[in-house]
Amino acid sequence: MSSSSTWLSRLKLQLLIGLDNALGTIKEQKAKYPHQCLKMLELIGFVGGTLDVELALDVLNNALSLETIIIDTRIPFGKHISDPEKKLTAIARARQLETTLPPGIKMVIV
Repeated sequence: MSSSSTWLSRLKLQLLIGLDNALGTIKEQKAKYPHQCLKMLELIGFVGGTLDVELALDVLNNALSLETIIIDTRIPFGKHISDPEKKLTAIARARQLETTLPPGIKMVIV
C-alpha cells in the first residue's frame, strides 16, 4: 500500500467511462493490502455498468472502516445523457449493491 494513501478517509471519483460501460460479468477481488482508513466513497456518474459495479464492490470489500458510500447517478458533464431509462437502470444496479453491503455501511443513492 502506498504511504501517501495511508490516511485517506474520503474518496470522491467522477466516473467518465459511463457511456460505454456495458453490463457484463462482475469479478470481485480482495486487495492484498486492505484500506484501513477510508470512511466515505462517493461515485459520481455511476451508470451501473460492469466497471462501475466492480469498482464499488472492490471498495466495499477492501475498505475496512467504510461508513458511507454515495452513488450519484447524475452525469455531471453532459446534458445529452438524460435518458430516463438509463437513469432507472443505474438506480436499480445501485440498489442491487445495497444487498451486498457489510453491516454498518450506509448507502445513499442520488
